[in-house]
Amino acid sequence: MPALISVPNTTFRNSALFTFLVFVISFACLLTLSFQRFVAFDEGFYLLAGKMVAEGNLPYLDFFYPQMPLLPFLHAVWIRLLGPDWYVARIVTVLFASGTFALLFLYLQRTTTLSLALLAWLLIISQTEVLAWFTVAKTYAYSSLPLMLCTVLTLFATEKRGDRWRVQCFLAAGLSLGVTIDIRLFYVILIPVFLLFILLKSERRFQSVLAFCAGGSIAALPHLYFAAQDFDSYWFNNVGYHLVRSHRSPEVDHWSKWNIFLIVSGLKGSSRIDGLGLPLLVWGNFLLCLSSLATRRFPPLPTLLGLALFAMYFLPDPVHVQYFSTCVPLFVFGLILGLQGYRFGRSALLFLLILSLLSLPSGLDRLIHSGEGLKGIDQETKNLFTLKKISEKSGLLDSSFPSGSIVISQWPGFLFATTLQPAAGLENQFWIRMDKKLSDEQVMKYKLMTTKILKDLPSQPEIRGIVIEERKLKRYTSPALLKKEGFVLSSKTDGLLIYDNPQR
Repeated sequence: MPALISVPNTTFRNSALFTFLVFVISFACLLTLSFQRFVAFDEGFYLLAGKMVAEGNLPYLDFFYPQMPLLPFLHAVWIRLLGPDWYVARIVTVLFASGTFALLFLYLQRTTTLSLALLAWLLIISQTEVLAWFTVAKTYAYSSLPLMLCTVLTLFATEKRGDRWRVQCFLAAGLSLGVTIDIRLFYVILIPVFLLFILLKSERRFQSVLAFCAGGSIAALPHLYFAAQDFDSYWFNNVGYHLVRSHRSPEVDHWSKWNIFLIVSGLKGSSRIDGLGLPLLVWGNFLLCLSSLATRRFPPLPTLLGLALFAMYFLPDPVHVQYFSTCVPLFVFGLILGLQGYRFGRSALLFLLILSLLSLPSGLDRLIHSGEGLKGIDQETKNLFTLKKISEKSGLLDSSFPSGSIVISQWPGFLFATTLQPAAGLENQFWIRMDKKLSDEQVMKYKLMTTKILKDLPSQPEIRGIVIEERKLKRYTSPALLKKEGFVLSSKTDGLLIYDNPQR
């Protein structure tokens, strides 16, 4: 270990080789886990949105999509090329995650030492929060890669060796941050952090800020298009929905946020988090920031970014532990930069790595076997929500209905890898949060579903089938209505019911 710790900066050829190995090993490890990990409930709506875009539909204008617009288009690219497939979705996700880790490793290897770069990589890939949420086709892995690219480019552009490429780097950095925001609105909080850093660290401040903002403006062009088409729908999907989505009282929401803070800061145990890795990263970066300010030094940029995101994640209602997974790469990055000059720095980081590795087995068991603490995984039906089972059900659905049939599906993911179409308003499950909160005109405009409409939906002549978990049947429709409308139970396996109406 002492020999490894003292390894100096390497040549470019060796640097590229080590980075490639980190990417390959990360990809192999994450993909192995990803293929075994339970399906995340929100994956269904993200992937179905990508499939709908691949078929020529647009978010906001053709279906309800309460997120920034880019991710469905990213999914649509590979869906058009390879077809909708759960395993391919996980492969693409892991490619983005591995790219994030490799990019961080490359930068640290070139600016610090090989040992610190390896330590940073091991710290990130040993965090259960990263393993849990960077292996599913949600926003986390996809947004982390452009954010890491923006961070690395900004740091490089403010160094002397990056002076020659300053304008190009800041332009690309601004574009990368814009792409990150195009995936998830949370990241808008990072704009002032980057601008402040550039103003304080860059030699040609005006030129640098202008280039950064120009890059970000390029990424904002799609928003101008959607806003021009229907500003009201664009605003509701990205902002308005999130302001009123909570179904709980303000007192309960405030208590929930405090509870989440206690969990992610390590002050309260929970099945939703494993070990002390994330809490120690949070407190370590907080103390590093305070120490830097006390000594009149600017804190490491990744530390500021991680803390800004950490605070931002407490704004929406409700708050979920999974949000904080995107802070992990930034927090590790910040500690490496902030502690490298201290005698105790490496020892502290190695101690953190050991603690993370000790909690890893329980975390992996939770992701693969028990499902405990995983949002959307119910102990009664957890065996249904695996890649193998969901893929089997996709094949069963395709063989049960004619291609292009319109189906009522309780969960969008059941229809992703099929040739079937969701009933209008059921493209994602989040309509339930708006039930009884909007007028009939708003429901129509924003392309939502309501409980009232859903109850009568089986009577509509275009509906060919129904796919629903047995335990949720009465919540969505009436068995008596299904019988009256001529629906017959064609399959009942693993707690999943498939109804067909062959007369339609």
